[in-house]
Amino acid sequence: MPLANRYHLKFQTKKEGMNHIVAYLKSPNKNSAIDPQAITRFGLMPALTLPDAELRAVAEWVWDQYNPNMGMGQGMGRGAGMNR
Repeated sequence: MPLANRYHLKFQTKKEGMNHIVAYLKSPNKNSAIDPQAITRFGLMPALTLPDAELRAVAEWVWDQYNPNMGMGQGMGRGAGMNR
């Protein structure tokens, strides 16, 4: 399931979701990870040392990537609409 979809499932509002993303980007840890399986697979990401305005821009971009059809068996998926 795409990351943006996980945030939309966990948080009721864009503000809550974006606040969590910004806090996580500043100080990633296993306990606040939205996708613990990704940490198991890839490891914990390093903290981003960007200005708050840039972190909020990243958070907004992640939040806005939400597509309710992705990750539910109805998304574009491999091959659908893609060149092979």
